[in-house]
Amino acid sequence: MVLNPEKTIVFKTDSGWVGVVSSDVGVKSLYLPRASRYEVETEIQTRHGVLHSDAKGNQDLKHRLIQYFTGEAVEFNDPVDLTDRSEFFRLVWGAVKSIPRGELRTYKEIAELICKPRSARAVGRALNANPVPIIVPCHRVVGSNGSLTGFASGIDLKKKMLCFEGHRFHQ
Repeated sequence: MVLNPEKTIVFKTDSGWVGVVSSDVGVKSLYLPRASRYEVETEIQTRHGVLHSDAKGNQDLKHRLIQYFTGEAVEFNDPVDLTDRSEFFRLVWGAVKSIPRGELRTYKEIAELICKPRSARAVGRALNANPVPIIVPCHRVVGSNGSLTGFASGIDLKKKMLCFEGHRFHQ
């Protein structure tokens, strides 16, 4: 008997197909826009095994993600389930979760914020492993010189998400 099955929803946004995997504790994984439903479902199955569809689950989060990918200003304060992650990663993600919409931080600033000032690269590795982007807004973390670096879903999507939040970039 599975006591805490993961539940999955996959849906279309203006930017592509998105997936959310949740437990009874909170969101475990959020998959940013992909070209097809199949691509998202395959990625979820690779990482989580069997897909337990939950068409009625996470409707509020689904609605806010659809709004977000049309450029609307929405907040993401959803509970997350990071119980199977390292303490350092959870510390980094907690610091990043506190970055307000419209603001940016550098990897170095996050390292200093968690009292590990020489750990900027380790912060980058933790953000690369972030299973819940947008809820833990790793796209708001940039290089020391302000450059858009290191985003697992690609720099173009990072730039697009930051533009949704009011940032403008020169070509």
